[in-house]
Amino acid sequence: IGEKMNRKTERMMWLTIIIILFLVIFYLSMTPGNAASTVSSNSLLKQLQTVIEENYYIEPPSVDELYVGAAKGMVSSLGDPFSAYATKKELEDRRNSLSHSFGGIGAYIGIEENIPTIIRLIPDSPAKKSGILPGDMILEVDGKTTEGLDLDTVTSMIKGEPGTVVNIKIKRYNSKEPFIISIKREIIRVQVVKSGKLTDKIYYIKISDFGDDTASNVKNILTDGAIGYKSLIIDLRGNPGGYLDEAINLLQYFFTDKMLVYTKGRNKQFNETYYAKNNQFVSDNVKIVVLVDENSASAAEIFTAVMKDYNRATIVGQKTFGKGVVQQIFPFKDGSALFLTISQYFSPNGYVIQGKGIEPDINVKPYQYSDDELATIAILQKKGVLYQFIQKYGANNTDILFNKIKQYMKTQKLQLSDQSLRYLIYQLSEYYGEEVLFNLEFDYMLQKAIDVLNEKNSQ
Repeated sequence: IGEKMNRKTERMMWLTIIIILFLVIFYLSMTPGNAASTVSSNSLLKQLQTVIEENYYIEPPSVDELYVGAAKGMVSSLGDPFSAYATKKELEDRRNSLSHSFGGIGAYIGIEENIPTIIRLIPDSPAKKSGILPGDMILEVDGKTTEGLDLDTVTSMIKGEPGTVVNIKIKRYNSKEPFIISIKREIIRVQVVKSGKLTDKIYYIKISDFGDDTASNVKNILTDGAIGYKSLIIDLRGNPGGYLDEAINLLQYFFTDKMLVYTKGRNKQFNETYYAKNNQFVSDNVKIVVLVDENSASAAEIFTAVMKDYNRATIVGQKTFGKGVVQQIFPFKDGSALFLTISQYFSPNGYVIQGKGIEPDINVKPYQYSDDELATIAILQKKGVLYQFIQKYGANNTDILFNKIKQYMKTQKLQLSDQSLRYLIYQLSEYYGEEVLFNLEFDYMLQKAIDVLNEKNSQ
């Protein structure tokens, strides 16, 4: 293992050196003066490549790897977290993430203690039906070790054509030996727009991101399930954004003859102003609350800013993330692309979202554990107690879980209020793929939104 790690470290070291040299050469080549600088720079880069290929003591990175690393390094030198160079494969993954449909097993994966680990299950997914559980460590995929692999590589190995089978060797907490679970891949359709009745007068719509067809999906809900309701709650908490066009399309349903948002950048050809185009069908009499938090970003913030500027909705929750810049995709012949920040958004009133975020009209903190309770939860997690009880009794048997965990804590003299324990079980059930649209017992922001709308409806 040590030898593998050393080789990987040295490989990354050389990639870093190449990136730095490439950036220096690029800078020199762009310096006004004479054309000879470009020629000599290109020559130096070629010489450097030749020396590495002929003399590096282990097999060096391929030419393609060197140039991909150099390209990524050049873009990263901008210091902009939103600009990036993406290979053809990375570009496809980005597009798939916003298309909400791909071949896979339906599980979110992370890296914990350098091991790919199942973090969360999608409801009714192949992973959930096969018996995969959060906390399962992925040791192999189709006989290939995951040791030393990054997250993107592991997820690419697991994704594949629907109908094909992937064999995953996992190590489960307290299991004596690793074992293999075979899972047939399916088309995983992530439901990003969910809705339901809250009261006889209030309808709830949760939007997870602004990807393909988000606006049309909301329109279907507004013209079907939500019709006849006096009030709407639009939940954008945790929404990272997505396509600007989808946010604009959604705003069209609420406004007529209004300027919605405009953009400005150094290159004036990318300056745009967007207007409502007489597609409004949600009456001005419908009262609206928009829920946001610190993870509401980009397109979610644009929607929020417009609703706030025109006093079309009351904004409830926490200050938003503060991503108000526009990325343009510049494609290349090899299928790769450059995501480059070209301008920034301005709300109708000229407010700059970037770096500032949007302050809610009513600030509400989410349910929070005390420091002592967090310490108790950490002990339970470290001992694997939560994992064992859910594995034994099921994530949806909340009353049984509550009693069993409470009894265990009593024997161990651990303290956790009944409400916090129920909240913990509620959180865990979501990670285990149980479908939960909302929970009024713990959702203080949603409770406040209902209060606001009840007050408006009584006026």
